Amino acid sequence: MNGRSRRPPTNAGNAFISYLNSLTYTRVLTALRSTPLHPAIGFLHADTDRRKNTLALDLAEPFKPLFAERLLRRSASQKHLKESDFETDVGRASLSKDGRKKIAALVREELAITVHHRGLKCQVSYEELIDLEALKVVRLCLEGTPYKPFRPWW
Repeated sequence: MNGRSRRPPTNAGNAFISYLNSLTYTRVLTALRSTPLHPAIGFLHADTDRRKNTLALDLAEPFKPLFAERLLRRSASQKHLKESDFETDVGRASLSKDGRKKIAALVREELAITVHHRGLKCQVSYEELIDLEALKVVRLCLEGTPYKPFRPWW
């Protein structure tokens, strides 16, 4: 990859990560919309003209490496994507329509994977972990419960 580049991504790896990060952000935003929280009131990212839902950006941060980097490594090693799944131009790269479909399917599979949650003492999917993260912020706001950000324990 030769480093991270965005706006626009300069190669296929960066295009992959940018797309995965946007899917992660969208999933977190969906989780926030099912709570009484306002997704525009964040605590890490600054509110700017480009960034409207800063809380979603804040909560997506710990999940980005979990999905983007792991799926990039797995896709590369298992050769899920082909050169035709990317559209490249001088100094920029993006995913083709077929490439985006393949990655969306990979993300759906990944979100369905379950892990044993130590606090809840049951199996939860990655998708449920995102919902639980939003609920932790609700508990912070409503009950004053200290917020501990998500960290993979496996």
